[in-house]
Amino acid sequence: MKREIKFRAWDGYQMNYFNLNDIYNEDLGTNYDMLMGSSLLIGEIMQYTGLKDKNGLQEVYEGDIIDSNGKIKGNIYQMDNGEADFVIQGFGTKTWCETYRRAILLGLKDSE
Repeated sequence: MKREIKFRAWDGYQMNYFNLNDIYNEDLGTNYDMLMGSSLLIGEIMQYTGLKDKNGLQEVYEGDIIDSNGKIKGNIYQMDNGEADFVIQGFGTKTWCETYRRAILLGLKDSE
């Protein structure tokens, strides 16, 4: 699975989306002003999984809540998941492979 490396951060009030180029440039190095002024240091960071919703329109990030129809309901920082909902686990967790398989079964699409 090849995917673009993107992130979002929940700062307690809103989601902030960014990619690696926002915080690092080969010519300039690390953008410390961006790091210090953003929610990167005070928020919850979630990585893009390379999956999209059932319709292939909306990107799926770690912590997203998926309903039984394969649609994104929200995320764990903004709402509670229900009994029939499925939460996208983070990369590096023991359950990531199972999370990916179940997401595909629910109808999510690999972005490739």
